[in-house]
Parts: sequence; C-alpha cells; structure tokens
Amino acid sequence: MSLPKVCFSSDDFFAIYHDFDEEELWKNNLEKVELFFKNNKIRPNSSSKNKEEKYLGNWILTQNKNYKNKTQIMNDFHIRKIWEDFIKEYKEYFLTFEEK
Repeated sequence: MSLPKVCFSSDDFFAIYHDFDEEELWKNNLEKVELFFKNNKIRPNSSSKNKEEKYLGNWILTQNKNYKNKTQIMNDFHIRKIWEDFIKEYKEYFLTFEEK
C-alpha cells in the first residue's frame, strides 16, 4: 500500500498558517530564546552546528540590528518595550566584549 503524495503550494502554506501573525511568531521566538538561556546558561551561538541554536543566535542578532535601526517589527513601540525589558532581565547574555 503506497501513501498518497502530499504537495503544498505557497497558497496552501499561507492558508494553514494565516492565524500566526508576525507578533505571535516573534513572541514565540523570544520564548524559545528565554528557554535556551534558562536551560543552557549561555547565549545561542549563531555559528553553532545545532540548527535550533544557530537559528536562535541569528534571530537575536537580527533583533538587535532591527532594534538599533528601528526597522521591521522593532518599529512597533510595544515590541520594542518587550525587547528592552527582555534584554534588561537577561543582561548577562547581552554584554559587549568591553563590558565582560
């Protein structure tokens, strides 16, 4: 017995995930980073061989860049405030080389 082939178009993908808005996805990633901090006691490495750690590390780099430039989701005051509170709470993971 063979299984039917399942193919999705981009329209199908959008229809499936349309309930997830940008802010929900962002908050979900923030929760993943927080969990990573708590479980590993280090910041995720953007050069890691582990795909999830690499993704989270790159996500943090992108958020810092967007925050600095007030672009993408970081031009939303509410999101900026959440990010500011997050980096204050986990400041030990956001220190510059000079501050370490």
